[in-house]
Amino acid sequence: HDRRLMREAQVNIAIRWFVGYGLHEALPDHSSLTRIRQRWGEERFQRIFERTVQACIDAKIAKGEVIHVDASL
Repeated sequence: HDRRLMREAQVNIAIRWFVGYGLHEALPDHSSLTRIRQRWGEERFQRIFERTVQACIDAKIAKGEVIHVDASL
């Protein structure tokens, strides 16, 4: 997941803006994210995710609804 996220962050301006990186600023390697995740643990990342979602709801850029999508072919 970390490799995919960092590849997407290379070309997605919204991700760069959200994490505070400029358009031409170098992003950390995916292995840095992996090490941080291992050091902090999944529980801390879950709390960060939940706070991020709540901030989006508070800013009215998300509704907080669960949407299920069937992507099977």
